Amino acid sequence: MAESFSAERMLTGKMAAVPASGWMALIRAGYYTGGCTDETQLVRSMAEQMSEPLLAHASREACRLITELREHTDELSLFDQFMQEYSLDNDEGLTLMIIAEALLRIPDNASRDAFIRAEISQADWEKHLSHSPSHWVNMATRGLSVSGRMARLKNALGRLITRPGEPVIRNALQYAMQMLGNQFVLGEDISSARANAERTHSELNAFSFDMLGEAALCDDDAEKYLASYRAALKEIALQNEDSNKTTTASKRPCSLSIKLSALHPRYEDTQREDVKVRLYDRLATLVREARELSVPVTIDAEEADRLILSLELFEQVLSSDAADWGQFGLAVQAYSKRALPVLGWLDALAREHAVKIPVRLVKGAYWDNEIKLAQQRGLPGYPVFTRKEHTDLSYLACAAFMLKSTGIYPQFATHNAHTLMAVS
Repeated sequence: MAESFSAERMLTGKMAAVPASGWMALIRAGYYTGGCTDETQLVRSMAEQMSEPLLAHASREACRLITELREHTDELSLFDQFMQEYSLDNDEGLTLMIIAEALLRIPDNASRDAFIRAEISQADWEKHLSHSPSHWVNMATRGLSVSGRMARLKNALGRLITRPGEPVIRNALQYAMQMLGNQFVLGEDISSARANAERTHSELNAFSFDMLGEAALCDDDAEKYLASYRAALKEIALQNEDSNKTTTASKRPCSLSIKLSALHPRYEDTQREDVKVRLYDRLATLVREARELSVPVTIDAEEADRLILSLELFEQVLSSDAADWGQFGLAVQAYSKRALPVLGWLDALAREHAVKIPVRLVKGAYWDNEIKLAQQRGLPGYPVFTRKEHTDLSYLACAAFMLKSTGIYPQFATHNAHTLMAVS
């Protein structure tokens, strides 16, 4: 079974008769070694199935979209203008993102100052001076430039330079990181997130609420997350009900995304038996309540070594507590070399249970961790694609399969303009 897999056979429908059990065997064989994990062969197989006219059209439309956005900089918020200057395609933008992520994890001010000093001194802030059309962004750049020079002097002269400016720099950067977080985090709790969401909820958009933090370290954590998820379901149900009262049109319902690692402190294969009892009970409780409240639920993606366990739990709930519901879905990561087989499994599972399965296709969020974990284990290969271009191609191949599938209700999540235009 594993040897017969190819993207060409899958995308042309030649594997449509494979049962869910057959797909599961292929998914098991494809972890790190064996199966469909040869990256070069898999990428070539996917590329051969891509429509050149479609890709050319997507490229033209993506360029048009980006050009139009850049021509209307006066309509952008200050945050958007700042991110346009310091995007992830330049070293300084990457430095700021590294600082943003790390500051949340450093507990004391002395370590924060040392980290900021090390990172900010290496970037070339001067090349951004007076580069932005925004006066405020240029002022921020001057501040970063001065901070960088101060940090370089401190690094070079050590204790000869006093440190009165470091708390100012630290506080300014922490405030900037808070602004950054506010752009991507809807609220500190479900009530504030719901209030912010209500301002933009319409017939054309909806929200999938997720809990940040995600990993339970003990049973008490798992029970707290369970309680938080249950409270969130009630809040989301109220929002959906309130939204439907304000219009005669049927609005898209907001939904809840669930991290399985939040519901069990040892969500790993070595604890399989315990996970499939206790975690199943918690997940089933949530799904039953979600079904009663008519709140769609999506199981979020986890790391590659948890994939089989996640799929088994998904099938366990689908066949019992979510039978015939059609609002119990799964997120699939396109950077996984097993993404296409997982979609094949979901398509077959949907047919066998006579239900539509909502599938949210994402690029993937654990790339660094997957690479490091594979290296630490001394494995001969990686469970994820090693180049971004390969992930983008995989996303398009997965999208093509989902749009042809009769058992999958496709949902797409992307920040990439070319991907957006190709899918739309």
